[in-house]
Amino acid sequence: MSDWRVPYRVHGLTDEYRAKVGAARYVIRKYNPSAVVTSVSGGKDSTVLLHLVANAFGVKPRAYHIASNANLPGLDTVLAWYREVADLRVIECASLADYIERLRAIGLPHERTDAEQRSVVLQGKKERGTEVAKELGARFVFLGLRAEESKNRRFLGKTMCFSARGLIHTCPLRDWTARDVWAYIVEHDLPYLPMYDCETHGFTRETIRNTGFLTTDGLKGYKNYGNNSYVAWLTTHYPAYAQILLREFPQLARWK
Repeated sequence: MSDWRVPYRVHGLTDEYRAKVGAARYVIRKYNPSAVVTSVSGGKDSTVLLHLVANAFGVKPRAYHIASNANLPGLDTVLAWYREVADLRVIECASLADYIERLRAIGLPHERTDAEQRSVVLQGKKERGTEVAKELGARFVFLGLRAEESKNRRFLGKTMCFSARGLIHTCPLRDWTARDVWAYIVEHDLPYLPMYDCETHGFTRETIRNTGFLTTDGLKGYKNYGNNSYVAWLTTHYPAYAQILLREFPQLARWK
């Protein structure tokens, strides 16, 4: 069996990749560690960002993680690494029952307009993250957002920073591709969620996202979405989650 890491090791030798790593480090080093907190989700982008921040600062950076009621397999291992390299604060989330009730009220992400989706995100995790950042006395928040991920994230334009909710948010990985992210993970042997290895139904480690196990968040832009992809993928690799999703939202059964 071929080693999936080899193409990423090769990519990690390119001038383009090295330039992006250098640019991200340069941006991060411009900030005072005492004024910054890093938002980490447990996904591949957050892990790369936190490693860059920890190494650029030379001290344990502050970070926060908003817990998921999906309890993703392998997340404990990733969070344990986060605690090794950062002063991590974990924020508890709503119960699964409350989360499902809210989704029924506002609709699944793929059923919303872009404007509705932005409003929902703003009122949910981002507001709680803002509260925590301010409680910690931070003026700046590092995010692992990449413009490549969705058209809603391309609003970042040519700048890595934007102001929102009284804080300056900086996205050092703004111009990175998923290939860049995986090259960095391979180069530094960083931990990652096992779900990224589940490359079936048209999904690859570069398109799989750590969101949406019990919803359809992030899947609207997937090329194969709606073509027997996500629900089938979930049923194959995480049947317990698929069972809950289909039970609570039977409208998705046609994509099983």
